[in-house]
Amino acid sequence: MIYHKTFPPAPALRSYVQSYILIGQADGEKKEHIEEAPPFPAGGLCFNYIREAPLFITHNSFAGEELPGHYVLSPSTERYKVHYQGDQFVLAVQFRLGKFYEFFGWPLHLFTNRIVGLADTEMRQPFQDLFEQIGEAGNISKRIGMLEDFLLRRLNHLPNISGRLDESLSLIARKRGNLRSGELAELNGLTPRHLRRLFDDFLGMPPQAFLRIYRFYQALSMLKTGGFDNLAGLALEIGYYDQAHFTRDFHEYTGLPPLKFAEHHGALAEKLAWRESGHVE
Repeated sequence: MIYHKTFPPAPALRSYVQSYILIGQADGEKKEHIEEAPPFPAGGLCFNYIREAPLFITHNSFAGEELPGHYVLSPSTERYKVHYQGDQFVLAVQFRLGKFYEFFGWPLHLFTNRIVGLADTEMRQPFQDLFEQIGEAGNISKRIGMLEDFLLRRLNHLPNISGRLDESLSLIARKRGNLRSGELAELNGLTPRHLRRLFDDFLGMPPQAFLRIYRFYQALSMLKTGGFDNLAGLALEIGYYDQAHFTRDFHEYTGLPPLKFAEHHGALAEKLAWRESGHVE
């Protein structure tokens, strides 16, 4: 069984880091376990410090590609599956929306729907050293401490460049995702081209793709809380033309219709964390 446990960042990092996530599987039977995930608009880092067998990911863009030992947690616009076998432990850091780009200066669209090892970045050696230290540490507290020390050393050199994105995300939150990219550009005083570049760099995808994913997570939140009378009303409230369009998008992102997905995924808190914290409410 695959389990996830989240840990909060240090106060100095809270405006950048959403959480640290320990993903683990101790499987004496050596069976393959598959975890399916919907699209995700945030970036991060992953360190697979215990791997009895390679991790594989399947995706519309590729099938059965092996994940390296340490890699970028890339944003995705499609659902994907991670295949676990044997004992596996991954420590991930998930950044808040837009903060990966601010932290490293790497436009996030370079990673979207791709597997990119940290060894293939310009920070290859620092990441390799960190990966080895995490693997040699005796417990999860020490591993998170090493990761935080690494991040804190970069903190004093970061420019604050996400102001325009924050304004856009606040508008999206106030409208509950119920607007189009042209309207968002106009309300934020930006040209459509400028808005597209802003979202590509900070979120890894164009505004319309992000809004579509946002509406999906808005629906997940309402399914979680029961804050709707019927699916047709839910669809209209979050900006769909009708229930059929909503159900089609939901099935594309999860492989299941809305109510069936809610029945099979009672614990939605982790999937919703990126939009329930910080900029997007």
